[in-house]
Amino acid sequence: MLDTIGGHGGDPARVFVAGHSAGAYNAAMLAVEASYLADVGKSPDQLCGAVSLAGPIGLNLLDYDSTRPIFQHEVNPDATRPVALIKPGAPPFLLVHGEADTTVYKINSTMVEAALRRVGSRVETEYLPGIGHYKIIAALAEPFEGLAKPLNLGNRIAAFVRDGGQCG
Repeated sequence: MLDTIGGHGGDPARVFVAGHSAGAYNAAMLAVEASYLADVGKSPDQLCGAVSLAGPIGLNLLDYDSTRPIFQHEVNPDATRPVALIKPGAPPFLLVHGEADTTVYKINSTMVEAALRRVGSRVETEYLPGIGHYKIIAALAEPFEGLAKPLNLGNRIAAFVRDGGQCG
């Protein structure tokens, strides 16, 4: 990823990871669990930041019928929880969650927010009233930007990236 980004017009010195729902989980794991990037000779230290949109990044995924089959092989449940893997030096996070999300509850983001603050990592949050799990990602598409009023979600994410995270 970091070796080829320049060939796609990106700056390999300014890499952010981002995702929605399961993609947010993957982005968070890349940002807090070194083994994933180590497999390709890289480190979370090389990331400028992470953006989680409605990510299942706090609770134990073995507690839910929908995710248990994916993680049941894991001996240590905390190894599957980004919130449990946060340590000092974690890259900055932008956590965005809809307060009306009944698919992945907002507590996932509030738990990660608290964990990042505890270790002194920068965290920014946007909790959107009346927004559910799918409207939050739809709000990034131009025809639906008004779903997350008064916040323009695309501009909010762009501002986080422009700020540079830990690569400032």
